[in-house]
Amino acid sequence: MGVSSICININKPCNATNQGGIIHAAAPIERLSVVWYVKQIKFLSGMLLAVFVLMCVIGAVFLLPIILAVVLFFLNRNNLMRAHYTEDFRTIFNKVMNDMQNKAHEAPHRRSDNTLSRKEAFEILGLSQDAPREQIVAAYHRLMKNAHPDKGGSAYFAQKLNQARDKLLGQNK
Repeated sequence: MGVSSICININKPCNATNQGGIIHAAAPIERLSVVWYVKQIKFLSGMLLAVFVLMCVIGAVFLLPIILAVVLFFLNRNNLMRAHYTEDFRTIFNKVMNDMQNKAHEAPHRRSDNTLSRKEAFEILGLSQDAPREQIVAAYHRLMKNAHPDKGGSAYFAQKLNQARDKLLGQNK
């Protein structure tokens, strides 16, 4: 008497019986599944509506002003802000180009004798500290064959070879 049960019979319509004050209901399975399906649809449609509203708010608050600013920035020809940035960019670009040009013109005028020590010059040429003048010249020519920039070699390495030769031959004279 303490346990109630639901009897499901697909072929018969729903009928309820009263046994000692407890109502026992028999409902068709189609009705139960339809009720469950309707509840799920209502829940999912509510969630979908909430996500849609949230995305609209995010779009209105964040994306719309950004898109509007970008469109106005590019379409407005008399924009003072754009002209100001163009002038700044041109100033920075000219400064960088002038610095690069000045460094390129100053490089050949620098003295390179003081940049290498005698020990470093011997290491670059791959010689020992007591190598004679003929070995220095031979090592320089041997290395410069492959290191020359006109033959696909490194300009930096060719410059270091020239500095090493000048340092060693200038002191051996």
